Amino acid sequence: MSKLTALVVAAVLMMSGTAFAKIGVVNFQKVLSTSDSGKSVYNRLKTKAAEFDTELEKLSKEITKLQNDFEKQSNLLTPEAKDKKSAEINRLVREFNGAKKDYSNQLQRIEARYLKDIESEVLTITEKLGKELNYELIVEFQHAGVMYFSDKVDITDIVIERYNKEWNVKK
Repeated sequence: MSKLTALVVAAVLMMSGTAFAKIGVVNFQKVLSTSDSGKSVYNRLKTKAAEFDTELEKLSKEITKLQNDFEKQSNLLTPEAKDKKSAEINRLVREFNGAKKDYSNQLQRIEARYLKDIESEVLTITEKLGKELNYELIVEFQHAGVMYFSDKVDITDIVIERYNKEWNVKK
């Protein structure tokens, strides 16, 4: 148990009127890997990655063909023709590397957008469940991020009030 999780649990137990607080845990990674939505996102990303791989494979074959042709014809080409062929190969290699980086960035953006949507939906569901089942606190399993907390454990207004008093004294 991380220190943060232990502190949060201890604080809830101290603030709660009873000896035990109803606490829940959500493993978001398991939600991603086993929910229908998570599986759908995985499949969409896998399909998009396959499309990108196909494009990169085409470029790779073109580069390989040009390199092989260049090696076979190298002795017959003039220095100018060698430079021209070499420049063409280098241009395609740069194009390949750029496309590879661009595709990777696109996949990361798509994945982030999908994950944000899923996270938002899971947070909404978690909050509803927390209220329906009278949980005091629900934490995310791997990162101990609070996904829901009961109004009973919300000390935000007290913190703001104290902060305002201290800030106004310093002013």
